[in-house]
Amino acid sequence: MLGLHGTNIYKDIDFYWGYEWNIIYGEGHTVVVCQEECGKERKMLFEKVCFGAAFGISGGGGIIAGLDGEECKPETYEDWFFEAGFNTPYGGWSIDVGIFPFGVVESGPTIGMGGQFGSFCKYTYVGDR
Repeated sequence: MLGLHGTNIYKDIDFYWGYEWNIIYGEGHTVVVCQEECGKERKMLFEKVCFGAAFGISGGGGIIAGLDGEECKPETYEDWFFEAGFNTPYGGWSIDVGIFPFGVVESGPTIGMGGQFGSFCKYTYVGDR
């Protein structure tokens, strides 16, 4: 999308999308899109394993802080996050905070079934897309 003066207003925004299922234990996948120092877009795929008070299935996406430029690499995102939020069949919201990749925070809308959730999730890098 072009903004004022013909510039791409999304070029500095990093984002993610993914899905998961949970019954105390859960699994899912997430795609992370960020801009490397040279300005090149990078898409990375991660598997996730979660443990906590979460029941149901969901999918969503949003924006990420703390993953641009020199931090746009698997090592920055690959580790433990605390994830919390709520889901309804009509929409919901989640926020994920990096515990060991400290400084990475992501948040966005979700859709799914399962109500409120809170869990710890370990992300493992699979490869670039």
